Amino acid sequence: MLNCSCLTVGASHDATAWAASQLAQDLDAGLMDEKFSLVADDAYSASSEQIVTPFPGRQLTEDQDAANYWISNSRIEVCSCLQSCVLGRVD
Repeated sequence: MLNCSCLTVGASHDATAWAASQLAQDLDAGLMDEKFSLVADDAYSASSEQIVTPFPGRQLTEDQDAANYWISNSRIEVCSCLQSCVLGRVD
């Protein structure tokens, strides 16, 4: 994990927290190195080509379904890491 923002309270909508982050501002300004990508849910798909989101719908090709699996797996790992940081432990 290279970036974490704690600028908004837990009850804030994800879009509000994202907009407040320095990472979102850097991405919008074109300051994020193009070799990096962000993994996010489909609510952020229109934000940038550097944001990797799942393919929408249920009628997916085998490749799209596989990509969605790995995107989901990456998001689960990030959530687990965040939870460990918040709870003060790392497994």
